[in-house]
Amino acid sequence: NGQVRLKPLQAWGNFQMHTQLRAKHLNLASLYIHGNVQNHNIVVDVFRTRILGGNAAGKMRFNFAHLLRANGRLSFHAIESRWVAMIFPKFKVLHGTISGTLHVHPTTGPHPLAPLSARLMIVTKSLHYKRVKLGNANIKLFADHRILVMGKSIFHVAGGRMRMQGSVSLHMKNVYTMQASAVFSGLSLRQLADRSHKSKSPLPGLLSGRVTIVGDPSRWQKIYSLGHLRVAKANLGHVPFFAGIYGIMHINADADGPTGRGKLFYHLEDGNVIVPRLYYFNKGLQIRGSGQMNNIWKFPNSPLTGYVVGSALPLKDLRLPFIGRVSQVIGALEGNVTPITVKGTAKNPKLTLVLLKNLGKALQQIFAGANQ
Repeated sequence: NGQVRLKPLQAWGNFQMHTQLRAKHLNLASLYIHGNVQNHNIVVDVFRTRILGGNAAGKMRFNFAHLLRANGRLSFHAIESRWVAMIFPKFKVLHGTISGTLHVHPTTGPHPLAPLSARLMIVTKSLHYKRVKLGNANIKLFADHRILVMGKSIFHVAGGRMRMQGSVSLHMKNVYTMQASAVFSGLSLRQLADRSHKSKSPLPGLLSGRVTIVGDPSRWQKIYSLGHLRVAKANLGHVPFFAGIYGIMHINADADGPTGRGKLFYHLEDGNVIVPRLYYFNKGLQIRGSGQMNNIWKFPNSPLTGYVVGSALPLKDLRLPFIGRVSQVIGALEGNVTPITVKGTAKNPKLTLVLLKNLGKALQQIFAGANQ
């Protein structure tokens, strides 16, 4: 009950609402709201809902003329993912429950990133997407009329930890730019690989690295990215690419335990991933290479091209010239490595033995840092 003036828009009085939401014959939510309006100011002093198998409650205060000065808090408990899957079938592989709090308030401090701040704390219980465990998260957001900033936020995923930050900006109508970076460690390859539950060859290992992404989120096929990835405590012998190398070198992949370690550098541009350096070592076998994967958005049917060399000796013992001609590098490697060309696709790589001299100047790129 109250009064409303249309020109200029103003209102006074109290309000309350009690409603239920149904979809596909399911009772999705019941909602109760109570508050008051004074001119442009709206105060929601009671907000309660039972939604998606859980419940939520909170309070909110904002001004129509100054939305970036909003202040409110919402807590939610035991939201069940199975209810989401009933409405959106694509999420049927998501299982578990989510609880947490959301606090929205004007930004304080000497150097604010944006005038409005939000902090979302998420606590999960047995939450996983397919085989990937999704743990707790601490997300910091800042907003203005044309920019959304994610401050240093923490996510626990796949048994590891990821720290992310970034921003999305609107420069003109329908023109956006995005930049984001992530540093992660201890992510389980076994979970991320999404291999069949019936697979007899699980993929042990821990993934770490740093990734940067820049581009227009509405044209994600054109985004630019660069970074590096590391694996530890791994056995990649059953990955098609590495299995082919093991086969050419007559090495039994099953004999290697999860002791492998490796690193690759990459950059992504126009849908093509360029890997200038790749390194992997497990129980005496060293693999080094460089190459390119085109049209990554068709993965695992993305075309591959590149070169790889394998060695059963530590390359630092071969005394490679730090700076030298290709002929000098070939002379130091001759008889000690197995040179291989890579073609085909990520799903079905085609590996072929070649003469070492056929790799040419690619050797200098492949063995950069081999003495270290």
